[in-house]
Amino acid sequence: VPDLTGVWKLNKEKSDLRVWAKVTPDSIVIHQTQRTVQFDYKLGVKDLSKTYTTDGSTQVVSTIGYNHEKLARAYRSKDALVVEERVVAHFAGFPDFEDVQMTTTRWSLSSDGKILTAKNGERATTAVFDLDKPIAALGH
Repeated sequence: VPDLTGVWKLNKEKSDLRVWAKVTPDSIVIHQTQRTVQFDYKLGVKDLSKTYTTDGSTQVVSTIGYNHEKLARAYRSKDALVVEERVVAHFAGFPDFEDVQMTTTRWSLSSDGKILTAKNGERATTAVFDLDKPIAALGH
């Protein structure tokens, strides 16, 4: 599985983001270890960070309101990192139900390690990121 660690800059010309352009960051900093991958990025004025365990287990990524949870499952598949995300609602006296369609994003690296591609099937988007700074520049 490729190591996605680095500072990545969105290549808008090569990307196909449709209505999702507003929620696609201009750059992402990725730190990857044996068991986790962390995405740090900015959307508007908000600094956001998401960390996924890459062993395929389901984890709560965030809580939305008091009864919705965003769940994620990340795992390695061939030459890509796959991240599945869905929102589940919990209401007393009712079984949990999925509130938002699950999305699956495949993160893959070009053979030279300089281009990172994120493909989301449900949204029909492709985000292409160019390597801005390799890992050595981050002081690791």
